[in-house]
Amino acid sequence: MSKLKEIAATADVATGADGYRLFSVTVSAVADAASCVIRDVSGSDPLVTVKAAILSTATWRAGDPKGVWIGTTIHATVTGTAPAVDIEYS
Repeated sequence: MSKLKEIAATADVATGADGYRLFSVTVSAVADAASCVIRDVSGSDPLVTVKAAILSTATWRAGDPKGVWIGTTIHATVTGTAPAVDIEYS
């Protein structure tokens, strides 16, 4: 069963397990453009980047129904002024 978490700032979305499956990332921008970069851990290479223009929403979905494997932590680096970022994972 997947989980859905909403964040508005840079954070670890999930940590401490033996791995996660990432299914989707949605970024909803408000007053300015917004983005979300997903990494395995803070500072590692980007795995997924989603960018949304002012007053718009952008979504990335995994092409595989099993999702994209992420090792130990789902880390999200968020830019923009108070965007809504929804991350679906298991």
